[in-house]
Amino acid sequence: ETSSSCVDSARVMRYLFGKLLLTLASHSRPISIFVDDVQWADSASLLLISALLSDTAGCSSVFFTFSYRDDDVSKSGPFNAWLSSISMFSLEVIELKDMSPDSVNNLVSDSLHLSPRITRPLASVLHHKTRGNPLFLRQLIESLKEQGDIYVDLSRPRWSWDLNKIMDMEIYPNVLALLIKDMRGLPTDLQLGLKVASCWGSCVKYS
Repeated sequence: ETSSSCVDSARVMRYLFGKLLLTLASHSRPISIFVDDVQWADSASLLLISALLSDTAGCSSVFFTFSYRDDDVSKSGPFNAWLSSISMFSLEVIELKDMSPDSVNNLVSDSLHLSPRITRPLASVLHHKTRGNPLFLRQLIESLKEQGDIYVDLSRPRWSWDLNKIMDMEIYPNVLALLIKDMRGLPTDLQLGLKVASCWGSCVKYS
């Protein structure tokens, strides 16, 4: 199969996807399509998304939502070029800021079922270490629970923590570094199993 025929096949597939989406939208309730972490999409997928945006530009029954993390995007990379190319469409950009110290305290308070007054010192330390990144914050809280730095004090009873130990712990640059650190703490056999499973793809059947 020649490269030109592959290109033609890709164009046909994008055309058919567009027609299918319009047909479904005209015979059903409004359709919402959410694409997460679009910054990791390959060029073929980005072309497909562009084609769908173009085909449904005049259709009020199709709603697209895309999310991406700008810290994973190179300013001179192909993804930014793609973002510029779709600026012609009526897209609204919503930038999610990092959480404020008060918002972090509210999340910690809800997670530990304690008064915000009690959790404020802990929340202040966690905000400093995560810079208010929600995903990073939740992962760090779970990691601290697993390590026993946040624990259930049966004498009260409620959640408690070793604030000095948490203050002295290493500050990870991002949530990925924290996840890698947690994975390295898994049993050796389990780490080997995860490495083998990762070669099979994103989904592995358990038996």
